[in-house]
Amino acid sequence: KLLDIGCGYGFLLNEGKKINWETTGIEICEEEIEFAIKTFGVNIIKGDFMNLDIEKKFDVITMYDLIEHLTNPFDGLKKCYSLLNEKGILIIGTPDVESKKAKKEMEKWEQFIPPEHLFYFSLKTLKKICEKAGFIYKGSFFRFPWREGIKAVFLKETNL
Repeated sequence: KLLDIGCGYGFLLNEGKKINWETTGIEICEEEIEFAIKTFGVNIIKGDFMNLDIEKKFDVITMYDLIEHLTNPFDGLKKCYSLLNEKGILIIGTPDVESKKAKKEMEKWEQFIPPEHLFYFSLKTLKKICEKAGFIYKGSFFRFPWREGIKAVFLKETNL
């Protein structure tokens, strides 16, 4: 079972469906929800993740380009923890404030867009906040050559 928070146009949900995963998305943008449902027939919950009551548990939760938008990222991570099954996996993608481009361009960096982006993470700070929320860092993967960002995988620690 996959939950894609901030699922946008539903492309990841559709890929999960193709391999027979049970997929659910959360999205706030009406246009993107309409496209995803019409094009892929995927299941999407409309609303703000932090204000939704979700009873289901998931094996994998993805948050691509979302954590930097949350007013309280730690609370968002704790909510993800509660929604994951034992040994569940959390995958986070976010701009890397420690990237060469971010350091070089500073306020001109294309990812520096307050008030849309409320928080900025390096791999070190992302690992630290996730570990405080009960996750174990398992590694990073796949970097777009044109955009320096973090793609990190965390495992739910079940001994808490």
